[in-house]
Amino acid sequence: MNRLIAELRRLYFLPEQPFQNLDASDATVTLKLVGQGGMLRAMVVGFERAADWEHAATLYQAVQEDLELPAPAVSVSGSEGYRLWFSFTEAVPAERAQLFLSALHHTYLHEVRPAHLKFWPDVDASLSAEPSLLKLPPALNETTGKWSAFIDPGMGRMFVDEPGLGMAPTMDRQADLLAGLKSIKANALQRALNTLKTPSEALTKPPELAAARPQEFGSHVASIQSTLNVGSNFADPKSFLLAVMNDSSVSADHRIEAATALLPYFENDLK
Repeated sequence: MNRLIAELRRLYFLPEQPFQNLDASDATVTLKLVGQGGMLRAMVVGFERAADWEHAATLYQAVQEDLELPAPAVSVSGSEGYRLWFSFTEAVPAERAQLFLSALHHTYLHEVRPAHLKFWPDVDASLSAEPSLLKLPPALNETTGKWSAFIDPGMGRMFVDEPGLGMAPTMDRQADLLAGLKSIKANALQRALNTLKTPSEALTKPPELAAARPQEFGSHVASIQSTLNVGSNFADPKSFLLAVMNDSSVSADHRIEAATALLPYFENDLK
């Protein structure tokens, strides 16, 4: 068994699930997501546009910092967009994974159009139908001629214009990217579910988890200021962000980002 197969099995396969060796240069590994009894060990968040890398990066960071979960694997799709691959130490019911994905969506990805997101298992679909097979990276996309591949998350921005590889990645390098990853333990999953908002709560509560933390306030200011031209005569970051938030000539995305960064400083007024 080669190293990549070993890592894929360690992270994503149920014990009874079959696998195939990667002997041929164009071979791929497929995973039947939901196994016997409706259980699974993997779930995936798909960003269907390369332009949504910032949202993918935000979710990647948030699950670690807000929810204290292990980092998911990150891959380019070979066509458009990115995938975040989550792994469970022990098998969980598919419905539980759906609940978790739905909560992630409503907490962190509410600004992304539903058409630009895809979830495995599908948060809106019945699990009674035969689950489709997932192609695990690396895999050749026959339409684009590009390869999907696991990547170093720090290099994600480099793939915005070309979310795929022109040639097959080396199996050992792919295995190296997975080797340091850990799976989500049952108690950690429950803690995260307790922390996340349900869809109904998302309609009535401000996105506290998605808001900037006070220690990150300065970095948000720098990010916004670098793309705007609203002047520089501000006594402090808070004044600058207030100006951005209230300027009707500024794009809605930047006004929302400014308001998000300010939220921790006004949360007492919201209670």
